[in-house]
Formats: sequence, structure tokens, C-alpha cells
Amino acid sequence: MENRRMKDIRYIIADNVRLYRKQRNLTQLGLAERADLSVDSIKRVECGSRTMSLENFMRIADALNVPVSYLMYESLNKIPVTERIQN
Repeated sequence: MENRRMKDIRYIIADNVRLYRKQRNLTQLGLAERADLSVDSIKRVECGSRTMSLENFMRIADALNVPVSYLMYESLNKIPVTERIQN
């Protein structure tokens, strides 16, 4: 069960990284440059085939200008109101 949960969260994070990257009109290369990571790392994260260190996870969130927690929610509707970015 634990293995399945880890697999699921990798895909949730992958989908969210891709979603926020595209919302910001960034290419994988652009995100990689902002996060100071390799393009291959970004590709693997977006495929859900790579786990990453907390430091790299934070770099990606910072590069996307979103809280780390946003990358872990299955849908935008599940983000608690208290965590949402107010415009």
C-alpha cells in the first residue's frame, strides 16, 4: 500500500509541475533554468519517474512561484482556502 501511495504522489506532483509550468508559459528548459536543474530532471519529474530531494522540490516550487504544498494537491479545488494565493 505504501509503495502505491508513493507512486500516486509522484504522478500528482508530475501533473501539477506540468500544469503550473504551462500556466506560466514556461518550457521545460525555462523551468530548468529558473530552478537551476537539468532539463532531464524536469522531464523525469513531469513523467513521474523520478523522486527528488526536498531541496530540488523547493527549487521547482520557487521557480513556479507557488507554495510547495500546491504541488501535492490532486486538484486546485482541494487546496484549502487558507492556503490559496490571494490576487
